[in-house]
Amino acid sequence: MARQSAVSKDAREYIKEQIKERGLVTVEEVTDLVFSKYCFDAKQARIREVNNYSRRLLASIKDQNGVRTVLAVKGSPGLFADITTCRSIPVLDQIDRQLTEKIEGTIKPRNMVRKRKSELLGQYSLFESATVNDTQSVNA
Repeated sequence: MARQSAVSKDAREYIKEQIKERGLVTVEEVTDLVFSKYCFDAKQARIREVNNYSRRLLASIKDQNGVRTVLAVKGSPGLFADITTCRSIPVLDQIDRQLTEKIEGTIKPRNMVRKRKSELLGQYSLFESATVNDTQSVNA
């Protein structure tokens, strides 16, 4: 069964463009954008809600230290494994690969944030020095 989106591809692109243009958005602002383009299907909404609840339930299973023990198996949509009781090395390998990719996937945006902060701090420093120089020349 092909997955059908409640928002068209064009609408998604429009929403993404709006987010990029604004630079800083709230969930409420994005919700307003999505709401204006959303095609509601009650049957699909119920299925999505039950699926989301099921995923949240799976994600809520933790050990005594609060560490998640049930994780999705990479490459097997809808399949989850409890890593404390799973006996399949290939499944554990897939989970390990997925966790490694997630770690690597967070490093890149973190580096982008650091680069952007450096750019902004550099601009601020330039602005700050220009203001000091302008003030000194006016006072001279």
